[in-house]
Amino acid sequence: KWSMINTNVRLKLSKSYTLSLNATWDPYVYELDKNGRPVAVDKLRVFNGKGIGKLQSTGTSFSYSVNQDTFKKLFGKEDASNEDKEGGEDSNANLPDDGTMGRNPNETAAKKSVFDTGSQSIGEFDDDGYLKNQIQWNLSFNYSVRYGYDMQNFDFDRMEYPGKLTHSLGFSGSIQPTKNWNLTFNTDYNFDYKKFTSINCSLTRNLHCWSMSASFIPIGPYKSYNFTIRANASMLQDLKYDQRSSPYDNVSNWY
Repeated sequence: KWSMINTNVRLKLSKSYTLSLNATWDPYVYELDKNGRPVAVDKLRVFNGKGIGKLQSTGTSFSYSVNQDTFKKLFGKEDASNEDKEGGEDSNANLPDDGTMGRNPNETAAKKSVFDTGSQSIGEFDDDGYLKNQIQWNLSFNYSVRYGYDMQNFDFDRMEYPGKLTHSLGFSGSIQPTKNWNLTFNTDYNFDYKKFTSINCSLTRNLHCWSMSASFIPIGPYKSYNFTIRANASMLQDLKYDQRSSPYDNVSNWY
């Protein structure tokens, strides 16, 4: 007895992306059993005028991410070349004003606050005393498409399962507006219902000796929230405050 026929196709669409497709082909025909249910029988399609095989399943997926460095990489080379043109004429432009050779570390070192203490440093400051705050963020999406037998609907006229195309689209991301704040989320889009079916969000805040965390699902049948403040010390793990809801509370407007 023949097994399913498996094929693989790889298409290089660009330098950074290669499309890969795995497909399974069904070489047998279907008939009805004594109970009227469709079953595959030991008869090849090729000998019954239906081709070598019927496409049973195939699919592919694609994902892409961007962050705060994505546009720097795209435009960084152009900016660097412009800086080289502007600064290439004066070879002594980088000499310190104290007359020493090379760079003076006291002039070029990153400036810090007088309140910084080792690992608790809050970051780097500019010449005017303002904190240099670089917002860290990331956004990703993934898309997948699949073709396969619709096992819920059998075509009794053609005596075979029809094909069904399904899609899946998901988004996820995070943003860190400051050193101690962090927000993440993920969501999925349902193409059958034509709407976002769920959104999961989480928020964390470092409070030095304490930490705060919150998670919530704002839409859908499972909407709920969870809020916690706890001590960071391992000996004080039971010292915490919790507030949460449940999707079974039937509270429609908790937010």
